[in-house]
Parts: sequence; C-alpha cells; structure tokens
Amino acid sequence: MFHDSSIHIPSEDTERICDAARKHHLHVVIGCNELSDIPGSRTIYNTLLFLDDEGQILGKHRKLMPTHEERLIWGMGDGSDLDVYATKIGRIGGLICWENHMTLIRALMIMQGEEFHVAVWPGSWRTGKRLAEPDTEGRYCDLFPAIREHAFESGAFVISAAQTISRDQIPSDFPYRDSMNVDWACGGSAVVGPSGNFVVEPTFGRQSLLVAECDADAIKIAKAFFDSLGHYARFDVARMHLRHDRWQPFMQSKPRLSRQELKKLSTKHGVDIEKLEQIYVELLKSQSESE
Repeated sequence: MFHDSSIHIPSEDTERICDAARKHHLHVVIGCNELSDIPGSRTIYNTLLFLDDEGQILGKHRKLMPTHEERLIWGMGDGSDLDVYATKIGRIGGLICWENHMTLIRALMIMQGEEFHVAVWPGSWRTGKRLAEPDTEGRYCDLFPAIREHAFESGAFVISAAQTISRDQIPSDFPYRDSMNVDWACGGSAVVGPSGNFVVEPTFGRQSLLVAECDADAIKIAKAFFDSLGHYARFDVARMHLRHDRWQPFMQSKPRLSRQELKKLSTKHGVDIEKLEQIYVELLKSQSESE
C-alpha cells in the first residue's frame, strides 16, 4: 500500500502540485512518501518537496534519521539535500520532525541564511510520559520549545505544521485500523516570529488554515539583538563541515591519460612534456588522497 501511494520526484504526480502552485502563485513545501530514484531500488523516503510560485521544483529533502519504528518503512536520507532556497519572498529551508532537535543539522540550516524555516510534525504528544498521549495544550510537547528556539537562533520565521487525523479518516479496510492510536495526531500547527514568540498560536483538534503576515522588518529587529551569522558569531573558534556528496551504489574511476595523450596536450598548449607529466602525477595523487 505504501509503495503504491509513493511518488517519484519529478513525475506526473509532482507536476500536478507544480501546476497548482503556478496557477495560484504559491510557494509550496509539502511532505510526501518518495520512491528512490536509484534504478532497481524500491526504498521509500520521508521527503519534503520545495516548489516556487512559478511551479518549479526547487529541491527536496529526505529525512536523515527515521525515528524508532519509522525505520521499518523509510530509508535514511543523506547530506546532499540539506539546502536553503532563495525565493522572491525570502530564503526557505525545512526539516522533518525530530530533525528539528538535531543540533548540528539545525545549525547548518541557520548558517545558510534561513528566513523561513518549515518544521513538519506528525502531531503533538506529551513528553515525560507515553508519547502516544496527546498534548492538546502545547505545554508538554517538545516541538514547541524547539520551534521557538530555532526562530530566535536563526532570526527567521518558523512555520510549524503538525498533523491532525481523526479515526474516520482511516480507510475502513485498513487492516490495523482498530488497533491504531491516532490521538496524538491532534494538531498544534503554529507560526513563530524571529523573536521566538508566536505570531499565530498553536491550534489543536481541528483541521485549519493558518494565515500570518510575516514582516521582513521583524528579522532586522531580531538580528539587531542577536545575529548568529554576524556580530554574535565566532567562526574563528568553531566552524561546520558538511559532506554534500550524494550516496551512490558505485563509483566509476575516470580513465587515466596516456603519455601519447599528454604529449598531444603539451604540443597543443606549448607546455614542456616532462613538466606536464609531473603536474598530472601530482593531480592523480591529490585525487587519490581525497577519495
């Protein structure tokens, strides 16, 4: 069932969303179940898809670490898609569920100059007790301090989308319908401003459309007090390193140049053949060490 409901990016499925974004002039960040694009693979990823208001796919992000039993369903993403996208309305990034607690990953998004951070969650739950218990007040769930702190640290608006599910939305023929606990999927969507305070308070227990006016001056004001990319940064003390290579099932070594090919290059560019050979050997050595 999950495989049948999952999509490729791009595909006819994503084109329908692109058409809607283009028609209504909307920037869209939407979650989906994505099928691997490696030929022969059937792994599914928990993915965020980013679109601009012209209906173009900006990129996607696969959740880095499926949580607990999620590992039975979803694969792990890699670092190749941890990007922030420049758009007409500002720089947009996003993370999925408890990725918003991964300190280094959050810092990486902040360091790319986020102005809008999209945080998506499966619901609101009580911490310190069984996570299956709903938190319909926003007092006990870990997501609320997380989004407020990220807003302040980044000086960005955080758009937090938390799922709402009612039991009657589960298909009657779904084999695990009666044993499912969906009470924790009680909502809690909110918008937080760069100061760390709510622009739109969390809403619970109903499907709703949240609307907020995000004033760019609020970012300027917040960063006048705390600018994690400027006057409050110490990049001389600590910096981050991102491995941005995509995972591949195999690597192909590039064929090496023969002496005859090097001789042709030396003649063409007027470079001494011995000198060119020495440079080429050093390049091969450097490439081998980097791999």
